[in-house]
Amino acid sequence: MANFAAIAGNFVNLVKRTNTSLLENLGPKSEVLANITQEFHAMLRFRAQNIGARIDITCYAEELAVTKFGRSFIVRNTIPSSQEPPANLHFQVVPSHSATIDGYSSATIHADHINMTKFKERNNDYKKIAVQIKRWMKEASQEEACFSKHEMTS
Repeated sequence: MANFAAIAGNFVNLVKRTNTSLLENLGPKSEVLANITQEFHAMLRFRAQNIGARIDITCYAEELAVTKFGRSFIVRNTIPSSQEPPANLHFQVVPSHSATIDGYSSATIHADHINMTKFKERNNDYKKIAVQIKRWMKEASQEEACFSKHEMTS
């Protein structure tokens, strides 16, 4: 049987165009995804060890099911492609373990995968992300000032 992510992608195509080949490359057994993940972790290690510059990352995962036509459907690539998922089973588009990186901070957003970056109001999720971005901006400004000061004295 076809991978459930591809089936869901085909279903979503009825409503909104989805690239099913992209979904296949993001599946849990995807060699492409494994290579990207491995290269990303290698880059993080290299920066930390050789440059002394650890990249500050905060990972966010969705909490809610995606709902279309009054029914919830969330895709999680944890069901073997040889099995059809139960009709009443809810899935996450990106499972929490795939939405986090060991050693880096993470949080959840009380929204589905589609809406987790769309804020109609400045709610708690908006504020938690805004606070993080402001903290990064402050740190970047301090690092820039420190770098400029060091450059002047050299």
